[in-house]
Amino acid sequence: GSLMAHLKKKFNDGDAVGTKIKMNFAAEVACGMDHLINQKFIHRDLAARNVLLASGKSSSGVICKVADFGLSRGIEGEVAAENQESEHYYRSAAGVFPVRWTPPEAMETLKFTPASDVWSFGIVVIEMLQNGETPYGGMPNPDVMRLTMSGDRHPQPAECPDDVYMTLLKCWDADATKRPTFSALAVDFSVHAAPDI
Repeated sequence: GSLMAHLKKKFNDGDAVGTKIKMNFAAEVACGMDHLINQKFIHRDLAARNVLLASGKSSSGVICKVADFGLSRGIEGEVAAENQESEHYYRSAAGVFPVRWTPPEAMETLKFTPASDVWSFGIVVIEMLQNGETPYGGMPNPDVMRLTMSGDRHPQPAECPDDVYMTLLKCWDADATKRPTFSALAVDFSVHAAPDI
């Protein structure tokens, strides 16, 4: 099933997924997204509902796989995995986007880039830390848009370590060119997932 459903079920059963396992899930999602960018695709709908779990060799016994490519689009030209400053993007003609997972620049211009997927990834980590609950609580979509476009960001969940939240704030940098790459995020979250020594 989906990562969102798994997190909710475990939490409701009184057996919430531990933070280290969530950080491992985040590293796996970042790896999957790095692969997608290397194949010159933008997901445009990265959310916990669109990450599937499969049996696999990991501390939790399951691995995350990025899925649901209904809104995904190819990007023209050469996009290096480490160069998210590229001018390559996909412009949406329909103007439909998942508000809670979309960065301000994409809301304004309908241009989607690898950096807009990085923003979405940060919100997926929030979903993980909140056990599958909807980001921004019960806030209506227009309020979420006003909040993010004014420079405010999703508050730090209680379970979120400070260093992880600092990484998330980098994912949500107002300057899309300053957001980390998925390859860097995969390494960063692998470190967060490592057992304490």
